[in-house]
Amino acid sequence: MNNKIKKQVLFATTNPAKIKKYTEKLKEKGIEVLTIKDLGINLKPEETGKNAIENAYIKAKAYYDKTKITTIGMDNNLFIEELPQEKQPGTYVRRVNEKELNDDEMIEYYTNLVKQYGGKLTAKWVYGMVVYNGKEVVANKATSESGSEIIYFYYANTNCSGTALTTAPVNAGNYSVKAVSKGNHNYSSGSICVTHTITKKQDTLTLREKIESYTGNKIEANQATSESESKISYFYYANTNCSGTALSDAPINAGNYSVKAVSSGNNNYKSGSVCVSHTIIKGIPILILAEKNSVYTGSKIEANEVVAKNPNESSVSLNYTYKYYTNNTCTTAFNATTPTEAPTNVGTYYVKATSKATDNLNSTETECIQHNITKKVDVITLENKNASYTGSEISHNLATSESKTAITYTYYSSSDCTGEKLTSLPVNVGFYSIKAESKGNSNYASGNKCSSHIITKGTPTISLLDKTMEATGSSITIGEATATNPNGSNVDLEYSYIYYSGTSCSEAVLDNPPTNVGEYSAKAVSKVTSNLKSGTSNCSLLKITPNTNNYLKNFGVNGYTITPSFSSTNSLYNLEAEIGIKNVSVVAEAMSVLSTVSGTGSKTLSWGNNDLIVYVTSQSGSVRTYKITLNNVRPTAPTLTGGSNSWVATASTIKVATAGTALSKVKEYEYYKSTSNTAPTEDTTITGTTSDNLTVSDEGTTYVWYRTVSNNGNRSTWSDLQVVYLDVTKPIHTNWWWGEVTKDVAKLYIQATDNVGIAKVQCPTSTATGSYNNWNWFTATWDSSANAYRCDITPATFGHYNQTYKTQLYIYDQAGNGGYYNQTTVNIPPLEQKWEYAYTGGSQSFTAPFSGTYKLEVWGAEGGTRNYKPGVPGKGGYSSGKVKLTQGQVLYVYVGGNGGYGSSTMHSGGFNGGGQGLAAGGGATHIGTRNGTIAQYGNTTGLLIVAGGGGAAGWGDNSHNPGGGVSGAAFYGGNGGGSTGSQGCGYHYCGSSYDAGNGGTQSNGGLSGDTIAYGTFGAGGYDRNGRWWSGGGGGLYGGGGGDCATDDDDDWMGGGGGGSGYIGGVTDGSMQNGVRSGNGYAKITLVSTN
Repeated sequence: MNNKIKKQVLFATTNPAKIKKYTEKLKEKGIEVLTIKDLGINLKPEETGKNAIENAYIKAKAYYDKTKITTIGMDNNLFIEELPQEKQPGTYVRRVNEKELNDDEMIEYYTNLVKQYGGKLTAKWVYGMVVYNGKEVVANKATSESGSEIIYFYYANTNCSGTALTTAPVNAGNYSVKAVSKGNHNYSSGSICVTHTITKKQDTLTLREKIESYTGNKIEANQATSESESKISYFYYANTNCSGTALSDAPINAGNYSVKAVSSGNNNYKSGSVCVSHTIIKGIPILILAEKNSVYTGSKIEANEVVAKNPNESSVSLNYTYKYYTNNTCTTAFNATTPTEAPTNVGTYYVKATSKATDNLNSTETECIQHNITKKVDVITLENKNASYTGSEISHNLATSESKTAITYTYYSSSDCTGEKLTSLPVNVGFYSIKAESKGNSNYASGNKCSSHIITKGTPTISLLDKTMEATGSSITIGEATATNPNGSNVDLEYSYIYYSGTSCSEAVLDNPPTNVGEYSAKAVSKVTSNLKSGTSNCSLLKITPNTNNYLKNFGVNGYTITPSFSSTNSLYNLEAEIGIKNVSVVAEAMSVLSTVSGTGSKTLSWGNNDLIVYVTSQSGSVRTYKITLNNVRPTAPTLTGGSNSWVATASTIKVATAGTALSKVKEYEYYKSTSNTAPTEDTTITGTTSDNLTVSDEGTTYVWYRTVSNNGNRSTWSDLQVVYLDVTKPIHTNWWWGEVTKDVAKLYIQATDNVGIAKVQCPTSTATGSYNNWNWFTATWDSSANAYRCDITPATFGHYNQTYKTQLYIYDQAGNGGYYNQTTVNIPPLEQKWEYAYTGGSQSFTAPFSGTYKLEVWGAEGGTRNYKPGVPGKGGYSSGKVKLTQGQVLYVYVGGNGGYGSSTMHSGGFNGGGQGLAAGGGATHIGTRNGTIAQYGNTTGLLIVAGGGGAAGWGDNSHNPGGGVSGAAFYGGNGGGSTGSQGCGYHYCGSSYDAGNGGTQSNGGLSGDTIAYGTFGAGGYDRNGRWWSGGGGGLYGGGGGDCATDDDDDWMGGGGGGSGYIGGVTDGSMQNGVRSGNGYAKITLVSTN
């Protein structure tokens, strides 16, 4: 309570000019001036004072005693300088010789007085002002023997010593007073000293009773005043007589209380108190009822819930009675018998809510509010029709309507109920559609449903009879097949026939109808038509009897003559020739076309003897054998000399020591030169031809082989090899570069060429430590992936890091030619460098200290939860990958924030995209080349890597199983991360099928139980209508928000979906779902420098 009392003073005058003057002056000092007119009093004290001061004192004291308000008294007297004291008018300007003069008499008196003193007098007004607050204590009145005037002197001690006080003392204390008489013509002046004691006064307080309505705030007492003007304290009691223990503070609730004001007292006043009643009566609440707009459901549509506030605008929970009406003045009840019953059917109604009284609040009612129920579009159920062609009309499935009104059907030749309408049910194969449309009624608008009506091809029934026939030497076919439709009607079709080598149609399929003797089977297969699939007949038997002839009509090898001449009864023959590795054609013809001949046709010869055998088998199975023995004579290779056993600088000559041979005579020699000692094959491409010797001048290692070529073009095998070693050219260094440079290895790639080949590449290296005199030699190996030699220089060899290495290059060829070529340097990084980023709620940056490869790792933030029936929030995801950076290049790091933990307060989503809600989604963590959140990016330009945030937990009975294959997983938030964030779980299902959010993907935000809470690029879903939802996790695309189990139900809420990760801006990327709790996190590690 504010104990500061505004200062007030009473001006005891009716003079408006004086009032105006002093009111303005005192207002500047913070003092309020009251007048006797303001208080409605007008005292007339007897002004018996001898001067203006004494009269002012008389008036001030009189008004103070009446009002107990500090009072200003003022009076004046006329002083004429030329007059003696006994003739001064003083305060009695109008009173002369005990007579009160009127205006005319007063003017005449003072005119004559001026004339008596020579026509001139000097006059002035002397003003007296006294401020009285009841504190001055004057001495008792003294008497003197002389009866002369007595003057009083006051002292701040008890013996009248020292300097006298200027006025009578005011404050409590021990004083003395000296009374001094003036004396007269008979008495000289005399005096007396007595003690003068002032004791403390009992303080008097004034406090008005208080009666005020309940507001929801503390109701403090009226402001008290005290005579002492000392500090006042207030004490409140839960009764009306200020008894018992005081309350801790001013009361809030309605009731009858009392308050005691207690002054602290001071040097002049004892502490005082006053007790008055303090009453708080019931207040009137503020009720707000919003208009209801709803679609017909078949159930009662209740009014919106009233929002109630205390008189101080704070929220309050009340109970209400709702009554429904048919007019906008809420005078005609919707249901006269039960006015509280809510309407069900379509129409415009009105509703008024009345609050129930509480201990602090009276009952009141809302305004008459409109309550609308509009028609629902009828829901038609019609299943798609899928049927096979039968040859007859295909009828539709029967539809049902929610309104249960009549349904009409329309057929279309299209699949989407557009275009041409059919006049009857379809028969033929095709994609049709059917529209079922209801009539509707007072609560339902007409609805329709388009369903597919598909007729697929049918299968015909094929019949085929058995057949028996003797062999003719030609193909024998089965009889003609017949067919019927699925409805049994005959149909003409085209057929193909399949013949089998056995009687059950399960053996090998024949290419043509059978010719040979035996028992076969056959099937007829119909060709596909516009309405019918291919059909297959029954398996039919086909039987052919055998033939016994097994003799040849002729036999031989095309182009050659056998010995002896052919005779059908002779089975053995001979043939010798230099043919080569070629094909020859063996010909033979059976005497009977019903016999089979094997062993004829093209035969590939080998060198030496070749047996060419033909078999003749009759249909009865008897076999006769014929054979030609063919001797294929091959040319022989020469023997060679002239090779070398070591490297030489001049050309060598290969010589033929022994000539080759051939039946058709030697035409020439082919030779083959190679840098490999792998012997050539028959098909190896030759290097050239020669008739004798060969000079070899090729640099490097050269291997040489010869073979003989006959006049018939046949070739011998290759001779034994001869080797020539020749090298005269120094290697050429073409290129080199540094590859991966890490704390473990620095890879130097070297490209060099040589006519013969590089024998050795070496990389002596030294460090700055030791002034580059500590050389270690590293030998390169061939790296086929880089098409270069690679020296792996290991810093561990030296034990020195974070400094410059110097490397030289030596190259040698096969003959030892070469040596030093060049020198380079490389910066070796420290043993390990990494940079870690925790959550800050803002942008962070990283500047690459080296050009090289860096590993980026990010963890998304966990979703939030609510402390009411809490579910399990989704955890943040994890993503990693590598990126190449140049020195000084800047990356921006945004670490996602946790969704938080709360009760019934809407939370902002976790930093960097978490969806808002009573439980908010966790934010994503990302690294990119642009400064901004993922949502501010708007697309993946400059975005390197993202770890999705977890979806917020739902809330409700966590033992409930919503399905979706997750046992006991009700009210889970979806985990963030991965290419697709995990789905949340709600009261009914997991995912967006009813009341939970799906995870974000690589191209779309996660859906929600309501389409308004879908995730977007960089942001988790939340209820855009401001209801109590759970938020989706942030990510490349945010997860969908969780929905309540029923509209506006705060008791059950599905979990939000997790946000998706992203690794499109890195290499060697990987992602994981649900690995991070709490806030997100990021780490950058130097992998290697360039």
